[in-house]
Amino acid sequence: MERAYKRKHIVLQEFEEILSRHNPMQLNLVGNPRAEDEYDSEALSILARFNEELALFQEEALKFECAFNITQATFMMWFGEEIYDASRATMMVNELLETYLNSYPQNEKSTDDGLLSNT
Repeated sequence: MERAYKRKHIVLQEFEEILSRHNPMQLNLVGNPRAEDEYDSEALSILARFNEELALFQEEALKFECAFNITQATFMMWFGEEIYDASRATMMVNELLETYLNSYPQNEKSTDDGLLSNT
């Protein structure tokens, strides 16, 4: 059975939810009427760079390293500092990467004819 690609706006919403839940920059979201939108720009930046760069890597460890670097660079750009808590950043990046990879099924080579097919 083929898995369908998730539409990008759905993945973006999932990224926004992950960032808000983890709140990596420890923003005061309590009582903030725009709290749910606080990480929208960062989510969009991260998703765009995941789309550009993650396909370059096959190994999971390299994909994670790339995703981690993208995420840290994004927060450096928007806030002028990296996520200070490495364990918190690692958990969040793992969740972002898993969400991304599950949203875009990867092609695998068929052993029969060498053609690409979704599995």
